[in-house]
Amino acid sequence: MYNEIDMSILQSLGVNRVINAAGAETPLGGSVLPLEVVEAMREASFIFLDMHELLHKAGKRIAELLGVKAAFITSGAAAGLTISAAACIAGKDVAKIKKLPLTDDMKNQIIVQRSHRTVFDHAYMMAGARLVEIGKPSIYDKKEIEGAINDKTAAIAFTVSGKGIVKLEDYFDVARHYGVPLIVDAAPVIPPISYPRDLCKNADLVVVSGGKALRGPNDSGIICGEPELIEACALNAHPNFAVGRPMKISKEQIVGLVAAVELYVKKDEKAEIEKWNNALKKISEILDSVPGFDKRIVFPDELQRPVPRLHIKIGRGKVWKVIEMLQKVEPKIFTADYLTMEYYPDWLVLDPTTLLEGDDEIVANRLLEILRTLET
Repeated sequence: MYNEIDMSILQSLGVNRVINAAGAETPLGGSVLPLEVVEAMREASFIFLDMHELLHKAGKRIAELLGVKAAFITSGAAAGLTISAAACIAGKDVAKIKKLPLTDDMKNQIIVQRSHRTVFDHAYMMAGARLVEIGKPSIYDKKEIEGAINDKTAAIAFTVSGKGIVKLEDYFDVARHYGVPLIVDAAPVIPPISYPRDLCKNADLVVVSGGKALRGPNDSGIICGEPELIEACALNAHPNFAVGRPMKISKEQIVGLVAAVELYVKKDEKAEIEKWNNALKKISEILDSVPGFDKRIVFPDELQRPVPRLHIKIGRGKVWKVIEMLQKVEPKIFTADYLTMEYYPDWLVLDPTTLLEGDDEIVANRLLEILRTLET
């Protein structure tokens, strides 16, 4: 479909499209927007409206679609973490909201397990949070969480992609017992679409990306959870003069995200999984002509989502050379190199969820050429 699109603006900038076999990653532009989403955004671009009203009603509609109590739309999941932290620290107190991120006289500590710390920790700190780390590196009992709670504790943080033994339910038990909110960073959890709703059963605020599997604008996200805290999120966010004001989300993004979620809830996830599997099988079959490289389709993925991935064993001495070679020729091909780095050091990993029509053959043939050079 991309061949039918006028690329004149990108061409004038000297920017070419890339083939994305890495998944819906922000550095690669997030997702490709469905035409219905683009049209919704186009319509919104021609009018003025009350942003407070739009955010409220759009959040209400998102909550209905996801089956959660309440929701608020943000300019991405990272912004959602900042706004969630602000809501837990300042609540709906206007005087405190105006002081953020200066929080020394407030409850400002957020407890986080060491193995759940990520590159997005700064999102909490931008609101004035002080992170209190527990675990070395893992915790084995919820008593460690309890031991970190004091009169300065504003919230407990949990990362869905984090490692550890203590379950989310145990975190929630502690949070409930001590009356402390639990924030869950669940940016990449969809599919399935039911996951945010399930997480909200054991959390106060759940943050999800709008620009990944939902295929909304890349700079959109959703906070879902308890109505009182969602109201506090709204007060700490754009368009109010608060710590979230720089995280502005446009009317076009808001409307586009609602349209994307409307589309997604009607989607046949099983049919989409089958399509992804077929693309990976096609690549694997083309590569069968190069012996000596083990291949496997891994399902579910490392987050236990129903997403298949093709793993090709190349060896840690050569896999990064292959990754580099894939990015040297136009169109550049990006793979899930973060998985190679963090989970599978010997393997090249291909994610089919962001391959466009015809990309599977291009990826397979390029890899065929490269793997043959490794044989010699």
